[in-house]
Amino acid sequence: MIPAERGGMIESKSLKNEILNDLSEIYRLQCEVSANAKISKETSRD
Repeated sequence: MIPAERGGMIESKSLKNEILNDLSEIYRLQCEVSANAKISKETSRD
């Protein structure tokens, strides 16, 4: 029972890391998109 519990903990830890990586990737993409939107707004103003 203990080894299985341990394995589950390791599994959830790697899953947590995957989720965090996904979130940081999404955040980075959102920043990129908003930066591009800002640039296109400024260029269309001219």
